[in-house]
Amino acid sequence: MAESTREEMEAVTARVLDRFTASAMLFTALDVSNAVKESLPDIRHRDVSPLVRQAFDRGALGPYETTQIDVNAQGKTVQALLYHLPTQSPDLYDEKMRSQLARPPKKGADKKVTDAQIQDETVSASVPVGQDGRGRVSRRLLSNAGLDGDEVLVVVTEDPPLVKIFAEDSEVEEAEDGELVSFEHPDLLHLSEETVGVFPKGVQLVARVESECVVVSATTTAAPSFDLNGCIPYPVM
Repeated sequence: MAESTREEMEAVTARVLDRFTASAMLFTALDVSNAVKESLPDIRHRDVSPLVRQAFDRGALGPYETTQIDVNAQGKTVQALLYHLPTQSPDLYDEKMRSQLARPPKKGADKKVTDAQIQDETVSASVPVGQDGRGRVSRRLLSNAGLDGDEVLVVVTEDPPLVKIFAEDSEVEEAEDGELVSFEHPDLLHLSEETVGVFPKGVQLVARVESECVVVSATTTAAPSFDLNGCIPYPVM
């Protein structure tokens, strides 16, 4: 088996972090590296752990915060950072979880592309919202609108409630008030909890390709079900 590349490790780590945060899981870097190891058996915990901390420092985990906790590492008590939502008590991360060991390498399956059902001709897709309150917009859909840079401009309007996504170098007047948002996932753009908050709670969201941008709006049409562990966007007619 060929050795995993840095790019592969970063991509799989980003997907694992998204599954964890979308499901409102409490986790440590060891949980992440164990999950990554299911797809990339040759990676080491010491390689993944810094990626988790860097993602948190960049704000890539959304509303998550950290608490230092005691864990059992081969009979020794050491400290680790627990990543959790502000509303979650660190005590929910129980003794069994605090005593886990690094998972031995094994072969596993990773969804190479989270938004695989979005095709070149797709012009609208569901925007699933995870339990962390963040929305997930398909990067393939954004690419279909010509939004292929490292960042995009996100514009929020309250009346009517809309989120418009423009290219980072857009010269459209409406984009001047936009907030630059970086891609933190190989297949998804995360919309913050504050951004999604412009819509009534619990409504289904859909992203549509329009002239020079992608527009996210509420829809009365039931969006297709999605796997919350991946928060996977699906095409919408």
